Amino acid sequence: DEMFRVFQLQEELVQIDKGNTQLKLSVSELRLKLRTRDKEMHKEAQKLKDLETHLQRLKADLHNCVGFIQEPKKLRDSMQMIYARYVADGVEQSGVEEEIQRAFCRQRDHLEKTVNGLKTRLAKSAEQHEQVYVKIMKENVGLITEINELRKELLLQRTQVKDYKSQLSVLKKSKRARPNSEEGTKKVVSA
Repeated sequence: DEMFRVFQLQEELVQIDKGNTQLKLSVSELRLKLRTRDKEMHKEAQKLKDLETHLQRLKADLHNCVGFIQEPKKLRDSMQMIYARYVADGVEQSGVEEEIQRAFCRQRDHLEKTVNGLKTRLAKSAEQHEQVYVKIMKENVGLITEINELRKELLLQRTQVKDYKSQLSVLKKSKRARPNSEEGTKKVVSA
């Protein structure tokens, strides 16, 4: 019964270890995804820098355009050039970039929640593993103590059996010796 209980606890430990391994794999997978997302964020930061540079150029072009304030034809041509260069492409990209940014934020939030959930599960699993380990250790100590007591009892029983055999041997020898001494006394009496 105790061996079965120890076997069950060992099986439980194996299951917990498998769960821990699976959780560790999930955590490393999520960390990899998080690193990928970080790289994407760095790319987005680079895009932001590029946009800032783009904005500086736009400001410079607008400043140059102001120089044509007295010449309507040149002003119109300059404004059309600015519109073609900066505004037409920017309108289409702006909506797409905002959607990409929102999707990225949603994914990052989801990954952070998942990582936190996995950390919690890993902590609980480790705690359960520790509890099972302590339980098994206590049971092992109890079993070892019981085995030692049984060994002492067995040694005592063997010693007693040995003593009984010695006493039995002495008794047998004394019984053999007595009938001869009684016969000798009978012979002496009858003579």
